[in-house]
Order: sequence, then C-alpha cells, then structure tokens
Amino acid sequence: MCRKIVGSSCTGIATPWRRRCSHPDLGAYPAGVAAARSALEVAGAGLDEVRHLDLYSCFPIAVSAVCDGLGLAPDDPRGLTLTGGLPYFGGPGNDYAMHAIASAVRRLRCTPGDFALTTGNGGVLSKYSVGVWSTVPRAWRPGESALVQRRLDAVPGVPVAAGSGGSAGGRGGGIRDRLVTWTITHARDGSRRATLVERDAAGARSLRRTDDPDVLAELGAAQ
Repeated sequence: MCRKIVGSSCTGIATPWRRRCSHPDLGAYPAGVAAARSALEVAGAGLDEVRHLDLYSCFPIAVSAVCDGLGLAPDDPRGLTLTGGLPYFGGPGNDYAMHAIASAVRRLRCTPGDFALTTGNGGVLSKYSVGVWSTVPRAWRPGESALVQRRLDAVPGVPVAAGSGGSAGGRGGGIRDRLVTWTITHARDGSRRATLVERDAAGARSLRRTDDPDVLAELGAAQ
C-alpha cells in the first residue's frame, strides 16, 4: 500500500545580510538553528521525536554548526543523513535536497507515524530551509518564518574596520592577541597563505590575507 506523506511544516530563514566577518559568532549558524526550531514547533514535534534526519552537508561546517546549535551529537544513533551525505551523493548541483526528501518518504512509508526532518543550505551559511514530514496529517498552522526572520535581523553585527578585505604582509609579533579566527590555504606548489579575521582595540573586525612566513609559522604552531 502506498502511504501518503505530508509536510507537517516547512520553514525558510536567511542570515541577516551583512559582511561575513561582522557576524557575532563566526562559528555559529543562527538562521539554520532558528529554522529547525521553528519548523519543529509548527509541526508540533520535538527533535527527540524525529526518527529520520538529513542535514544538508555541502561542507562539514554546515552540519556541525547546526548540530551544535540544536544539541545534536555528531554520533547521534539516528544518523545525520539519509543518503550518505552530499559529498558522496552526486555533489553540488544535483538537486540534493529533493533526493533527501525522497529518501525521507521511503523511510516514512516503512515506519508510518514517525517524523522525518530534512534541510537545505544556501550561500555561505546564509539561508536555511527545513521540512518536517510524516504520514499523519496535522491541522494546518501558519508558519512563523517572518517573525523568526525579524528576530534574527534585529541582532546587531560586530563593527567592521574600514578598508577590510585586502592582502597584506605581517604586522609584527603578537598576532594571536588580536586574532578572532583564521585558516591556512595550502597550494599544490607547496606555498601557503593565511586568511585572518582580526579585531582592533575598539573591537572592530578586519579581514586580510597574508603569506608572511613569520605569521604562517606562528599560526601553524597554534594549530
């Protein structure tokens, strides 16, 4: 027998549009967490009631940031994907979110009455969509995406210093005293370049790139 699958709720939230380095917490994904919580609330379900999960997985950070915000363990026994994950399921541009929904439908037809949650990510942790699915229809309840969006938009960003975003050499010792976060890119020819987010004495952030060997050595020692 073919069981009809219904969307118990669907929510889409965008991170407030601002320069990336002005986000209050660079490792967090408030839009993703807010979208998931709103979708579950509208569906009348708790995260612990969801049996099947698929978190959009273009990069590890897209999964870990949502897990951290929702309190989901990386080794949750339910698993965090229904397909094996985007890197192992065709890669970007293959309509991955629809495949996740189709996989949720297949699981729900085998476990009627359960909930499934699927998600989609856009931009640089910028936009997030969440669907909660089940075989059991629920009374229609309007979503609250607009209200959740206004709450996110009202959170002030961190000031960004003028002239941020260029390339520069070293600025002397003690770089870790003003460092917010960084990453080092390793090229195929063996060269390295660091991308840094720093804060000044007033708390304003700036973004720069450098291939200064002293800076790279200091950052490498901190990893």
